[in-house]
Amino acid sequence: VFHVAATVRFEEKIKTAVAINIVSSHDLVNLSKKMANLKSYIHVSTAYANCINKCIEEKIYPPAIEGNKIRLMIECVPEKILDNITPRLETFGNF
Repeated sequence: VFHVAATVRFEEKIKTAVAINIVSSHDLVNLSKKMANLKSYIHVSTAYANCINKCIEEKIYPPAIEGNKIRLMIECVPEKILDNITPRLETFGNF
């Protein structure tokens, strides 16, 4: 499985970005786990990952916020409020 889908539009609505970049990735991993003959799962990230760091090492970085927490926020918080808080969330990392 090659997972290369994402949105890299920096002005994307956070609800859309989370659906594409977090929820769909989670769903694809779960689907892949059900594939009896799966040999590998390849996830290709963007060149903009961790761009808040001056030096980007080839390692796994801890997320600024856990995917399940931001997913829950997207499901529970009205879109107008999400639009207002998104600029402040962006200071925590890339979404």
